[in-house]
Amino acid sequence: MPIQGKDKAGSGVPANACQERVGIEAPCIPVENLRSIGRRGSYGSLCDADAMSSRLSTVVIQTDAQVNDGAHDGTTDGAPSNTPPEVNAGPDLDVPANECVVLSGQASDDGLPNPPGTLSVQWSQVGGPGVIEFAASDSATVQATFPLPGEYQIALSACDGAASATDYATVAVHSAQDFLIPYSDQDPVMDGVSESLWRERGTRVLLTNVVTGQVDDSDDLDVHGRLLWTDTGLWVMMVVSDNTIMADSDQKQWEDDSIEIYIDGGADRLASYGPTDYQYVLSPLTGQIIELKQGAVENVQWVCKVEAQAYSCEFLFPWNTLQQNPTTQWFLGIDLAVNDDDDGGKRDAHVAWWGTEDTAWQDPRTLALARLDRASVCP
Repeated sequence: MPIQGKDKAGSGVPANACQERVGIEAPCIPVENLRSIGRRGSYGSLCDADAMSSRLSTVVIQTDAQVNDGAHDGTTDGAPSNTPPEVNAGPDLDVPANECVVLSGQASDDGLPNPPGTLSVQWSQVGGPGVIEFAASDSATVQATFPLPGEYQIALSACDGAASATDYATVAVHSAQDFLIPYSDQDPVMDGVSESLWRERGTRVLLTNVVTGQVDDSDDLDVHGRLLWTDTGLWVMMVVSDNTIMADSDQKQWEDDSIEIYIDGGADRLASYGPTDYQYVLSPLTGQIIELKQGAVENVQWVCKVEAQAYSCEFLFPWNTLQQNPTTQWFLGIDLAVNDDDDGGKRDAHVAWWGTEDTAWQDPRTLALARLDRASVCP
């Protein structure tokens, strides 16, 4: 959010000191006279870097008379009062290193003073482990590349020739991931069938880690999954070969033949499940899905096709259900698992894709760190 305030009383600059700069009687800011009152950035020529990077970002300059009497009414000789620009640097971001990122900010103004009647905007780096490369920094929407992993602070500043405002955002930059989830510009058909779109766009993963119990052979249990994402949400396809499919454990679906999907929606790698972490369990025979941590099943879609010794299930987890925005949040944690019950009662085996121990249900740090892969947004 933009933070606004006034320069301290008695620190004003006489208006006639810079009238020639813009050719009007309304007060403006001579760059050489501005004082540092905040973090420094790199800015355009209308407003000084120190003032534009300040958290007290509304600068009010006094006329000669106002300097004498300490007034701060923002008007001069009956002229309309100039209000500072409105600036929004956009949301905090989570992005990969060395890839083009679009920074989408906003800046608006009341059109005063006029002249100049124009608004100058500038992006700058406030902090971070590397030097950000801005493709162009003098537009509210720009492209930028962050070279090293770590946390960066960026600022968007705007100046109308007499007053300035600055808003800040934080960018978390990651250097590596365990897995890429590919993007599709169209949704699969929700029918439980692994159609051509899944084979062409979805990345195939094999579930071979026997976390608990025992799997005799591929006839006993054989599982693969596919993952992709669209603008709608995260899609998962699971294809299971199983010579015996059971469902007799009432509320404990994980003791029956079932699919488990673990999602760390914010990729925040907490030691225990937080508000954006999810554990989904689906019984293909009953068609019932539950989410054990948040109860977050609203708008989740799924379809299963069950045969004598096989089943396939297709899932859509909408971004709003996962409380994520793929345009700003590029990472998530994920693991896929299947429970195998051959003879009723408790499960006989728990098989996972990523995890090698039975910890995914309680420790999101053990999930695979996946990046939402897509074509570069930069030309």
